[in-house]
Formats: sequence, C-alpha cells, structure tokens
Amino acid sequence: MIWLLVILAAFGALCVLWVLFGFLLTGTKGTVMVCLHPQDAEAVVRQHGWLQDLGLVRCPLIMVDLEEAWARRLDVECCPMAQIVERLERERTGFD
Repeated sequence: MIWLLVILAAFGALCVLWVLFGFLLTGTKGTVMVCLHPQDAEAVVRQHGWLQDLGLVRCPLIMVDLEEAWARRLDVECCPMAQIVERLERERTGFD
C-alpha cells in the first residue's frame, strides 16, 4: 500500500513539474486566442475570463465578426474577418 502512495506522489510531482515547465515556455508575446463564428459567443467570453482569472491563459481573446457591446466591456477585441490577418501580424511582431 505504501508503494502505491509513493508512486502516486511521484507521478503528481512529475505532473506539477511538467506544468511549471510549460508555463516557462509560453510567453504573452505572439500569443492570441481567436474565435471564429462561435455558436454561443457569450459562453466563450465567460470561459476565457474564467481561465484568465485562474491564471491558465494570459493571451487576449479576439472574436471575429462580432459587434456586441457586452464583449467590448469585458476586454474582448472584436475584429472583422477582412482585418484579422493584419491584427494577427501586429500581435506576432509585438506592435499594438
């Protein structure tokens, strides 16, 4: 029984180290989450905000072809489909 607990604890420690290493690899420059034509845009915005509150995502959310006033209040950028390539290029190079 003790060996099972030791194996589970070692596996948990390995998982924690793997997650911490992943956070070191990801940065905020050049990272953006793009949502194209969501079925439920409000749910996507809520879930992205929840993940940001937990600290699991640090990137901005861009909703394509969405002109909702509530999305702008929640720090979500709305971008037309015609301008998404230029917006992503700006994000990649770091110029805002």
